[in-house]
Amino acid sequence: MFDPASPRCSWGAARHSRCARTPRRHSLDSPSSVRDIDREHSLAEPSFWLAVEFRGRGFMAEALAAVLRYAFLDLDLNRVYAYHMVRNPTSGRVLSRLGFQVEGLLRQRVRKWGLFEDVVLQALLRSNRHDSVGPSD
Repeated sequence: MFDPASPRCSWGAARHSRCARTPRRHSLDSPSSVRDIDREHSLAEPSFWLAVEFRGRGFMAEALAAVLRYAFLDLDLNRVYAYHMVRNPTSGRVLSRLGFQVEGLLRQRVRKWGLFEDVVLQALLRSNRHDSVGPSD
């Protein structure tokens, strides 16, 4: 279970919570975090990554569902948004499976290894979240 009080979790300034999530039946840690928490506007961004050898087994969807439950139920956020690079459609599919909706394309938003990359912006609202990320209001 995602537990922000866990010794695996650390809090930066009031705008960031970084936690590790252990997926089902495995000892692997999937780093997940809630970052850029904006209390005034009730929104934040999840950050997630998974080693190549563990991809395609549902671990990231499970970890992100836990992060989203925490964001909506414990942090009481209204909106969670995420970016993924256009060349990484797998991350986009994970977000879509959790109920995120595409909101737009941000051209050359990030620089990765010296090259500017386009990213897709997706968001999930409290009122639109799936049962897998907690009950809706």
